[in-house]
Amino acid sequence: MTARKAAADLLPRGPKRKPRPPPNPNGRPPHEPTEANRQLVKTLVVAGWNRDRIGVALDIDAETLRKYYRVELDHSKAIVDAMVTQSIIQMACGGPGAGNWEKAVPSMASFYAKCRMNWKDPKLEVNLSGAVGTYDMSKMSDDDLRRVTEILSRAEISAPNGVSSGDQET
Repeated sequence: MTARKAAADLLPRGPKRKPRPPPNPNGRPPHEPTEANRQLVKTLVVAGWNRDRIGVALDIDAETLRKYYRVELDHSKAIVDAMVTQSIIQMACGGPGAGNWEKAVPSMASFYAKCRMNWKDPKLEVNLSGAVGTYDMSKMSDDDLRRVTEILSRAEISAPNGVSSGDQET
């Protein structure tokens, strides 16, 4: 006998596990999956529900859900993603058998190009001309004020009511 086995024999052992009781004949009946429940599981998986929440919706535990709905849990999102992708491509190209451009939806073509082809919207340029808001001239340095005065003296500035800066009203 090795030292390890001898030491293990000296340690007290916990109580032995009780054997699992036989299934209760008066318990819940076994779950019977229906086509409606399979469709519901598919829909909830695609909608992003977790497995615990789906089990609550069907009133079954997680083990039963996995046992009877494994395919739906594992493959529903991929199948629906493929169907939606096919629809987007058909709408972008004008229906099945691509090339019917009269029925094509330009926004779907743009959507597909942005998502799958890394297209980007052009940058929007905004050019403003004229005054936007007001500026506190008292915060300007003397040099800045001289530069502004020189620029304004060279420019033709119209006064209100269409009177130019050199004209006098009588």
